[in-house]
Amino acid sequence: MLTVTSRRVIDTGQRQSREMLHSKIVAVNTYDDGIEFNLSNRQNASLFRMNKGLGHVVAATLNAAMQMAKCRSPHLVSLFFVGLEQRCFGSATN
Repeated sequence: MLTVTSRRVIDTGQRQSREMLHSKIVAVNTYDDGIEFNLSNRQNASLFRMNKGLGHVVAATLNAAMQMAKCRSPHLVSLFFVGLEQRCFGSATN
């Protein structure tokens, strides 16, 4: 199972678990049926296969989680994108 939080991505597998901190992610490759993470502390990329169409959903979820972390709000923050400018609303300082 792949879990995306505001600080990390966690792969909870049957044999082992892996943690990928957002600060260590240097590149993400999105595929229709998977997602691949390149991390600064690993030589090989981590590729996760999933049902068709979910790779882009995971990438969008990761993007939203990383943006929420930048807002540094302890509460739920709504993210609005106006052109290329991101604005954070909620209890975070704008």
